[in-house]
Amino acid sequence: MHGPDVDHFAQHGGGSHDAQVLIGAAQDDGEDTPTRIKLLLEQFFYDMLEESPNKKAATDGPWTNIPKWLCTQEATEHLYQSFGLPFVAAQYKFCTPEQWNLHFSHMFPLTVPITCAQNFGKATYYHQWLDLIASLGSQSTKRLRATIWAKFDSLIWIPWTGSDQMWCTRPVQSRGWFALPIGSHPAGPQIAINPNACH
Repeated sequence: MHGPDVDHFAQHGGGSHDAQVLIGAAQDDGEDTPTRIKLLLEQFFYDMLEESPNKKAATDGPWTNIPKWLCTQEATEHLYQSFGLPFVAAQYKFCTPEQWNLHFSHMFPLTVPITCAQNFGKATYYHQWLDLIASLGSQSTKRLRATIWAKFDSLIWIPWTGSDQMWCTRPVQSRGWFALPIGSHPAGPQIAINPNACH
């Protein structure tokens, strides 16, 4: 995939910004498209970590090992481009290309859904995305998604999304799933690994 927006992100990526600054900046109608998408992606990286699940009992705390006060600093694209999963326990699976594409469609739908799935409704980036595509035609939306796909496909891991939620935590013992720490019983968030991660 090529084009000015794709080339912009290949060169500049999505940096680290304070989430509240991003929320306000994304409302600036004077921004050009590459900048607006860059801010959207930065918000996306933040929201995924922000919406990551707690353990079954709320008093047990979150599954992530990143302290709340460090989330803004740590929740950048680099977090998702590392095999070091930031959880005290996790379940992961290497996706097929079809599964990886499906997760992308859950994260960045082509059309505005009737209702927002669990976690997505709380994610600022998701509402920014829906507002953006609601103002575009189908061809413009497809070009925009192709630009975002270029960055998305550079990530090593994301949450294993469901059609109705961003994060899944049900223990899985099916073939192809692995648990961390190694040798432990399946527990923690389900993680999708990019099929190209080891290439």
